[in-house]
Amino acid sequence: MCGITGFVADRVLSEVRSTVQRMTRTLERRGPDDEGTYLGESVALGVRRLSIIDLETGHQPLSNEDGTVWAIQNGEIYNFQTLRAQLERLGHRFRTRSDSEVIIHAYEEYGEDCPAHLDGMFALAIWDVQQRTLLLARDRMGEKPLYYHAGPDVFAFGSELRALLEQPAVPRELSLESLARYLSFEYVPAPLHSGRNREAPSRPSADGEPGEQAARGSVLGSLVLRGRVAGCRPVGGRPPAAARAIRPAAARE
Repeated sequence: MCGITGFVADRVLSEVRSTVQRMTRTLERRGPDDEGTYLGESVALGVRRLSIIDLETGHQPLSNEDGTVWAIQNGEIYNFQTLRAQLERLGHRFRTRSDSEVIIHAYEEYGEDCPAHLDGMFALAIWDVQQRTLLLARDRMGEKPLYYHAGPDVFAFGSELRALLEQPAVPRELSLESLARYLSFEYVPAPLHSGRNREAPSRPSADGEPGEQAARGSVLGSLVLRGRVAGCRPVGGRPPAAARAIRPAAARE
C-alpha cells in the first residue's frame, strides 16, 4: 500500500513545504520505501510509496514531459500495460515502467474521464498546472481510502485523517453524532460529517454556492477542483448512495 495527501488554497500560503512534509510523513507506515512531494505557489502534493511495480523509476509524483500535469497514486492499475499500448499508439511517450504513469497520459488523452479507463484498486490525485485543476478519484468499490476537507480557503485530502490534521486549516472538532454513525456504519452518512461546524466541510456547488454535505460523483467517485476552492464539484451525475464520491469510509488498507 501507499499513501497520498495534499492541498490547494485560494491564496499563496506560507510554509507550504513544511506543511505537506508533515502531512506526508504521517503516512510513512503506508509507504516505507520512498517519499516525494510536488510544490506550487498554492498547491502541494505528497506521497509515501511502497515500491512494487518499477522499483527503479517509479518515484512519485510523476509528471508529463513538460511538467504541466502531475499525479500521485495509492494502489495498482491492473490494465496499465494494455492502456499503455493504446496510448503509445496514440502518440504518447513513456519514460518509466510504472503503472502510475499511464494515469498522466490517460488524463492528457481523455481529460476528466480518464478514471473511467482505469481498471484497478486506486486513489489518485492529478494536478493540471495550466488549467489549475485538481482531479481526485478512487476505484469503483472505494477499496482505497481517500478523505477530504473542503474549507472556505483550503481544500485538503489524504489517505488517512491524520494527514489532514497536519494542515492548519483543517479543524479538529468532532461531532459526537457523526462518530456514533461511523461506529455503526463504518462511514458517515449524508448530511452528517466528521466536524462540528456544519459549514466548513460542505461541498460548494459549481457556481460557488454552498452545496450538499455529501459530494456525489460518477460511479468511480471523482471530484474536480477548478481554480478556486469554491469551484470544487463532482464529476458526472448522481449515482446510488453506495457510489458517492469520496465519502468518509473506514480506513481500509
